[in-house]
Amino acid sequence: MPGAGQIEAEHIDEMEHLVLDHGIPSFKIFMFYGGYGLHGPSANQNEFLMIGPEERYDIAHFEFIMRSAQRLMTKHPELAAYISVSLHCELAEILNAYTKIVEREGKLSGLHAYSAGRPPHAEGLAIWIASYLANETNCLNINLLHLSSRKAVDAAWMMQQVFPHIAFCREVTVGHLLLDADCECAVLAKVNPPIRPREDVEALWQAILDRKIDWIVSDHACCSAEQKWSKDDSTNIWLAKAGFGGTEYLLSGVLSEGSKRGMSYNHWLNFSIRLISAKWLPMTRRSLRGR
Repeated sequence: MPGAGQIEAEHIDEMEHLVLDHGIPSFKIFMFYGGYGLHGPSANQNEFLMIGPEERYDIAHFEFIMRSAQRLMTKHPELAAYISVSLHCELAEILNAYTKIVEREGKLSGLHAYSAGRPPHAEGLAIWIASYLANETNCLNINLLHLSSRKAVDAAWMMQQVFPHIAFCREVTVGHLLLDADCECAVLAKVNPPIRPREDVEALWQAILDRKIDWIVSDHACCSAEQKWSKDDSTNIWLAKAGFGGTEYLLSGVLSEGSKRGMSYNHWLNFSIRLISAKWLPMTRRSLRGR
């Protein structure tokens, strides 16, 4: 689902304008951006985020985004079902610590190293924090994006039981369903959250079969081959850029791999229709202002 990111504090004041005048009712939070770079560790996050030295992109900022979304839901009840906050759930502190450990030990390489440097419990813990904030702020529509591991799915499902009044939507990507950490594409498959070992991939598929996942998406985030890896060391996962395409594999890949695991055609078709309707119907200004 498309969404706008409120990076600076003043962006929060623009949320109503985005909803009413631009038909953008979903607001995205990248939980790791405050203390970790897009492609790896970074000590210059304020520069990357293009915010002033006094600005903070942190948990408090995420809380204020949720409070603003809740105010919009209350002020515009006819639009409340469409207003949501979406979160990429990973904690920078865990990523920083584990990346240093994995690099220092030097036992892992490639996608296995990147997965270990951004471990699944960094997802799980971020999901708990996001869910508690949603309850605290009474922000009732929450999208948990790009779940990549068993621990992430378990945490997301558990939070739904803890906070049943919140409409959590759980998302996985086709990349995390079709690839694992042993795939031959190696650094070409660097993405956030990481491609995981096979056991996590199968856990995602099982969650789909158990109907614990609401959306399967491409998360199309292209990075050209010329920029993907370092010219100094083309096999170094830490120097490679994150992101790759996926739209072209979404329907065919999910159908072929899902059918191998017992996913019915109707189940697959339901995901396809839900994706199309979720992506386009609520997002137009006409649908928001002319209901």
